[in-house]
Amino acid sequence: MMILCSVASGLSFGNKAKGVMTTLCFFRFWLGFGIGGDYPLSATIMSEYANKKTRGAFKAAVFAMQGIGILAGGFVALAGTDSHRDWFTVAFIDIIGRFAIQLMGFFMMTVFMFAIAFPYDHCIKPDNRIGFVVMYSLTFFFANFGPNATTFIVPAEIFPARLRSTCHGISAATGKAGAIVGAFGFLYAAQPQDKTKTDAGYPPGIGVKNSLIMLGVINFVGMLFTFLVPEPKGKSLEELSGETEVEK
Repeated sequence: MMILCSVASGLSFGNKAKGVMTTLCFFRFWLGFGIGGDYPLSATIMSEYANKKTRGAFKAAVFAMQGIGILAGGFVALAGTDSHRDWFTVAFIDIIGRFAIQLMGFFMMTVFMFAIAFPYDHCIKPDNRIGFVVMYSLTFFFANFGPNATTFIVPAEIFPARLRSTCHGISAATGKAGAIVGAFGFLYAAQPQDKTKTDAGYPPGIGVKNSLIMLGVINFVGMLFTFLVPEPKGKSLEELSGETEVEK
């Protein structure tokens, strides 16, 4: 399904823009349906076949293939940085552990988001934009070398075998729903409070500065919730799920 819909998406047809968009959306929907099934299965299968010492690195490598695919498909330099950040996770996931990487990621995202938000009016001045870009880039670095990777890895390790794929799928779907809310919500929230300065079609919001502060708070809450996540490093799946390991 994924291969067929991928090819069909690239060959979307129609003699009008509306027809092209209709066929593209149709095939992209079913492509997403296929990816939605593959996403938890790829993590679960690798989790069950890899040994406990290198399980995290193998699963992080599976996750890093997304960056490689983006690079191969788009030939965009920025996509290469996505791949490099994921390979940081591959290198260190089984050394410092999932918990430490996720905690560090949320913490650094909170720090950099606040570092951008509070002096926002100063950061957006032309002479200070390099610093703004650096801090914003570091925020994304620690998102990938942090919760973006661990939320793919951990769900395939901590749930019982009979529910592993299903629970991973629910976790992934929840994350994607949050991404949709965050992306669209930010567009509305970041609008100026003065209704005469908003973009066409948008109501007044709380402004970019306050929106960034809100994102920093959300990152901090994510850091707190990380303390509820068990550390799977070096443990068998049976130990993590509470199931008895069958002796051979």
